[in-house]
Amino acid sequence: MAIQTTASETVIVGGGIHGVSLAYELAQAGRTVTLLETDDIAAGASGGSGERGVRANGRDLRELPMATVGFPLWAQYQRQFEGGVGYRRTGGLHLFNIPHGAHEHEVRGSIEAMAMVQNVLGIPSQLLNRDETLEREPELAGDLIGSVYCPDDGVCDQTFATQAFAGQARKGRGNLAHRRARR
Repeated sequence: MAIQTTASETVIVGGGIHGVSLAYELAQAGRTVTLLETDDIAAGASGGSGERGVRANGRDLRELPMATVGFPLWAQYQRQFEGGVGYRRTGGLHLFNIPHGAHEHEVRGSIEAMAMVQNVLGIPSQLLNRDETLEREPELAGDLIGSVYCPDDGVCDQTFATQAFAGQARKGRGNLAHRRARR
């Protein structure tokens, strides 16, 4: 495919979920955008079959503020895009057991801290004991002592979502240019 030589306010390199969703948002804001990708959209890490987590539960603390912004956006895109983005809210459990050599009070302290921090940062999270966890997932067994439940966690088909964002960006002011890498 030939590369068009039009001027853009923004050039994005990479046609994965981050690149195409950014291209979409910028095009929606009225910016002219060119996205460069050496392969097909969603051919790399954003491609592949199956659903992947859209979650806050158990994330690095530095990522949690993005989750508070991201959850409503995923739901919005699912409603807004014709055919959606393959997102569905399922809720998520982060399970805890007592690893060899660890002390139960330390693990319980970690569970409590995780739930507290997530709640403080705007991620609704519930601390569940073993019995409450097994009520939600009766097939679990082993040395489970509890979990943190995040009702806003969900899943998304990343390939489908990436393609949906690319289609929406093209409808705006996004120019998604592809060029095969030379080998």
